[in-house]
Amino acid sequence: MKKSSKQDQIRYFQKRIDHLEKANRLTLEALDLALNLGQFEKPINTIDSSSVILTSASERFQQLIPFECFCFYLTDESDSSFKKAFCSPELFTEYMQHQIDHLIQARTLAWALDRSKPIIVLDAKREKRLLIHTLETSSRTRGIFVGVPQIEEQYIPDITLSVFSIIIHSTAYALESYELYKWVNDINRDLKEKVDRLVSSERDLKRSERLLKDAQRITQTGCWEYSLKTGEMYWSDELYMLLGYGPGDVLPTYERIVGHIHPDDRKQIVDRMEQYKVDVPVVTDEYRIVTKDGQEKHIFSQMQYEFDESGEFVSLRGTFQDCTLLKQEEKEKEKLRLQLQQSEKMKTVGILAGGVAHDLNNILGGIVGYPELLLKKLPKDSPLVRPLQLINQSGERAASIVNDLLTLARRGVSVSEVININDLIEEYLSSYQCENLKHYHPGLTIVTNLESEPFNITGSSVHILKAAMNLISNAAEAMHEGGTVKVSTKNVTVIDPIRGFDYIIAGQYVVLSVADTGIGISEKDMKKIFEPFYTKKVMGRSGTGLGMAVVWSTVKDHEGYIDLTSDCGKGSRFDLYFPVTDRESAPRKESLPLQAYTGKGQSILVVDDVEEQRELALSFLEELRYKAEAVSSGEEAVAHLKIKLVDLVIIDMIMEPGMDGLDTYKKIIAIHPGQKAIIASGFSETDRVKEALKLGAGQYIKKPYNLEKIGIALARELEK
Repeated sequence: MKKSSKQDQIRYFQKRIDHLEKANRLTLEALDLALNLGQFEKPINTIDSSSVILTSASERFQQLIPFECFCFYLTDESDSSFKKAFCSPELFTEYMQHQIDHLIQARTLAWALDRSKPIIVLDAKREKRLLIHTLETSSRTRGIFVGVPQIEEQYIPDITLSVFSIIIHSTAYALESYELYKWVNDINRDLKEKVDRLVSSERDLKRSERLLKDAQRITQTGCWEYSLKTGEMYWSDELYMLLGYGPGDVLPTYERIVGHIHPDDRKQIVDRMEQYKVDVPVVTDEYRIVTKDGQEKHIFSQMQYEFDESGEFVSLRGTFQDCTLLKQEEKEKEKLRLQLQQSEKMKTVGILAGGVAHDLNNILGGIVGYPELLLKKLPKDSPLVRPLQLINQSGERAASIVNDLLTLARRGVSVSEVININDLIEEYLSSYQCENLKHYHPGLTIVTNLESEPFNITGSSVHILKAAMNLISNAAEAMHEGGTVKVSTKNVTVIDPIRGFDYIIAGQYVVLSVADTGIGISEKDMKKIFEPFYTKKVMGRSGTGLGMAVVWSTVKDHEGYIDLTSDCGKGSRFDLYFPVTDRESAPRKESLPLQAYTGKGQSILVVDDVEEQRELALSFLEELRYKAEAVSSGEEAVAHLKIKLVDLVIIDMIMEPGMDGLDTYKKIIAIHPGQKAIIASGFSETDRVKEALKLGAGQYIKKPYNLEKIGIALARELEK
């Protein structure tokens, strides 16, 4: 019996020890939880509302006691009423408000407010139990917590209620700290006016100093003060760092700070400081400084002169704010403004150039077309063959200049073919134009470094080739004594935008680069180099002044970018960025014999407001064995087709006065749906041309056209 009794006692004491250890562990965990209450994810000075504190508190106490719903009500100091601050879930708001009203009417709330511990009472319908706890600090009652626990009262341990009480009390103090911070922050906004009243409060003064240091660090502003009587000077830590020192590394002196002013600005600033001392007590200025390690910075300076009662100057205090980044941004904005101005200028000149080009194309139609017709009728040994060939070649060269004008007008890329840029470079290097260039510049050497497998791009091979020719020609002109032009191509992936001569966005590009070892381009000329008719060459002898403008317009028409770098006396480099495509290039087309596109007597109606163009078109059509008629306006064409059918209509796009080509075609298909038509224009493909093609016009040909071009277009359309 005695042995059994001892074992029972041992088991009893072991259970007590286990219970006490468990209670001790729970107590330590509870205290640790309570101590961690104030450790919010955000510092108190970054919290924008009290709900952040209440949310954090609810996350903690729900680890102890799960609630079906709960609400925090905070005291409104204006009328001592309770206002809902946080409720979870939100749909229980009305229910909880009803309980608060009931507790107030039953005077239960007043009883609970007199006690600083959890109180459990029945709700208004006496169906559920409410846990009530005041949000109270040593200064005042800040509110009340009301919740509906999910567990019965008898199952909530006392230690749990004690920890819950610690959390609620800590929440009240956190709310008080938050309100205190807001109050102090409001005071700090008006710190200068209230500094005398804050001097007596060391704690607030230290907080103010900390905030001031943070503000100086964030805005990169350093402050200083200089006493004329003692010669002493004070620098803030931020000013030390702005000048390139660590805090306290050197003795702050007036002479040292003046010595950091940029040599080019120093005399002017010092002279102004002496002038301001007499005329202006508070001054602002902008100038450059040089840091200890030689870095140049732009600063915004504010200085205030202090005088004693007798009017004698006694001290000077001020601030330095680093505005280097702001200056860089202003410079970038000015660069963008100039680029926009340049773009608008190019647009204006382009409109003018487009109108001129349209008229010239109509004139060139006869110069290019008639020699071709006459050459087909003359024997090869006729003495007229060579003069006619020269007339034809001159017309084609003039047409090339017109194409430059159309490119300048941003209307020149009507073709969207797949291009291998290496093919264009190799085509030019083996052309007679390149041979002529080398002949005129005997000391010229052209070297290449071409990407082995360049990405394809889309656009007009004629325009891109012309842009490359212009760059290479300009490079040769820039090397008066001869030199090397390096032509290279490269696949490039731009990950981060490039802020160079142009703003190049991220993407995949094929870059065509032309670099020379010539005289270089001055910064002044770089700003104007792409303007139409701006040239350093002799106008009429070595250039038209359109070359670089054509390069710019071509690149922009292809949605590309230009980067330009130059070093006077060493050379220049142009990089043209063209967006890539995943389309495959088509095989090259061979020239067709005349028999392949000769007509079979079909009837054609020519609509053109220019008499010479009508006569030339009729001559071409007669040579191609078509039966052709011509009218001078859209109105005449519609009237003609009402009484006579034709197999196909060739419509000029721009006709004045009266209907243009699009309106004419709309009228024609209204009376003859499906009428076959070809659109011709001295402009490149415009939106109205595209609309006509969508309506059913089958082909678009650009003036001046030759026999082969018009013949192939007619044959293809009539075969449909």
